Amino acid sequence: MDLNKLLRNWVPNSRIAKDNHYVLCLDFLRFYLSQACTPCETVKKFACRLSGKGGKGALLDFPEPMASLVIDFLLDGFGLGVQELDSSVEQLIRNPTWYWTHLGRTDEERAGAHEERVTAKAVWAVEIRKALQKALNEVRCYHHHPDADVLVPSSKRGRADAHQGTNQQQGDEP
Repeated sequence: MDLNKLLRNWVPNSRIAKDNHYVLCLDFLRFYLSQACTPCETVKKFACRLSGKGGKGALLDFPEPMASLVIDFLLDGFGLGVQELDSSVEQLIRNPTWYWTHLGRTDEERAGAHEERVTAKAVWAVEIRKALQKALNEVRCYHHHPDADVLVPSSKRGRADAHQGTNQQQGDEP
């Protein structure tokens, strides 16, 4: 699947704030996962685990090469996919690149900006993996669209009713 083409065709939910990057990632991942497999129901067999099986032993692990591909794609979209982020400040000072020279006027400025981006990449890689986990959980509740081989979200009312039923079964107030 061509992720660039998919991204061009993706229309974010209009209720998502444009600066809420995590929720935008989650929305894109749901869009991707709803059509990633053939047949589309196959994606429901997978989970992206952050640690252990966590009660979902019947689910298969989402293939790590695919998880890495999607994570790297989204990091690249944030501008955190440049190869230089895997280099140390010392390496970049010895062998300056366009990236390095455009981070600031001095090596000190550049080093600070570089370290900030390295940290952001590490943080966002974890956040995107969490979003992938959550998107897979949500897509497992989607149903097959009768006219196309894609999964579509259940109606909002259906989810609310299901949530209320769960609360009532547990004896909680709705």
